[in-house]
Amino acid sequence: MTQDVTTFDNAFERLASGLLTNQKVQVGSFKDFLINVWSQSFDNPEYFQAWHVGQIAEDIEYCLEEGLNYCAVLPRFHFKSTILGHAFSVWSLLKSPRDCAVLYLSYSDHMARYHISEI
Repeated sequence: MTQDVTTFDNAFERLASGLLTNQKVQVGSFKDFLINVWSQSFDNPEYFQAWHVGQIAEDIEYCLEEGLNYCAVLPRFHFKSTILGHAFSVWSLLKSPRDCAVLYLSYSDHMARYHISEI
């Protein structure tokens, strides 16, 4: 019995070639992305079913459509950075029709670096 063996370089090349595409990515609403995609990278994706998570996502999309700014004030451990910083940045990049940049602001340089590393 023979086993198929591949090198790291070959595996990386195959992965990279699969990522390079000119096809348009279909990305739904921020709420759908947050609850059905982003949440799956967490140990407890069911936490994203909390009422405020969907409300924040809907509020953000409304503000985007209306050209408004959005500010959320929430207690600790209510996914502020996870939703408003991490997930929104990735969703925005996925929705972008071309290359774009995301400006991530935080209280301090140290915290901005931390959050960017989390993304």
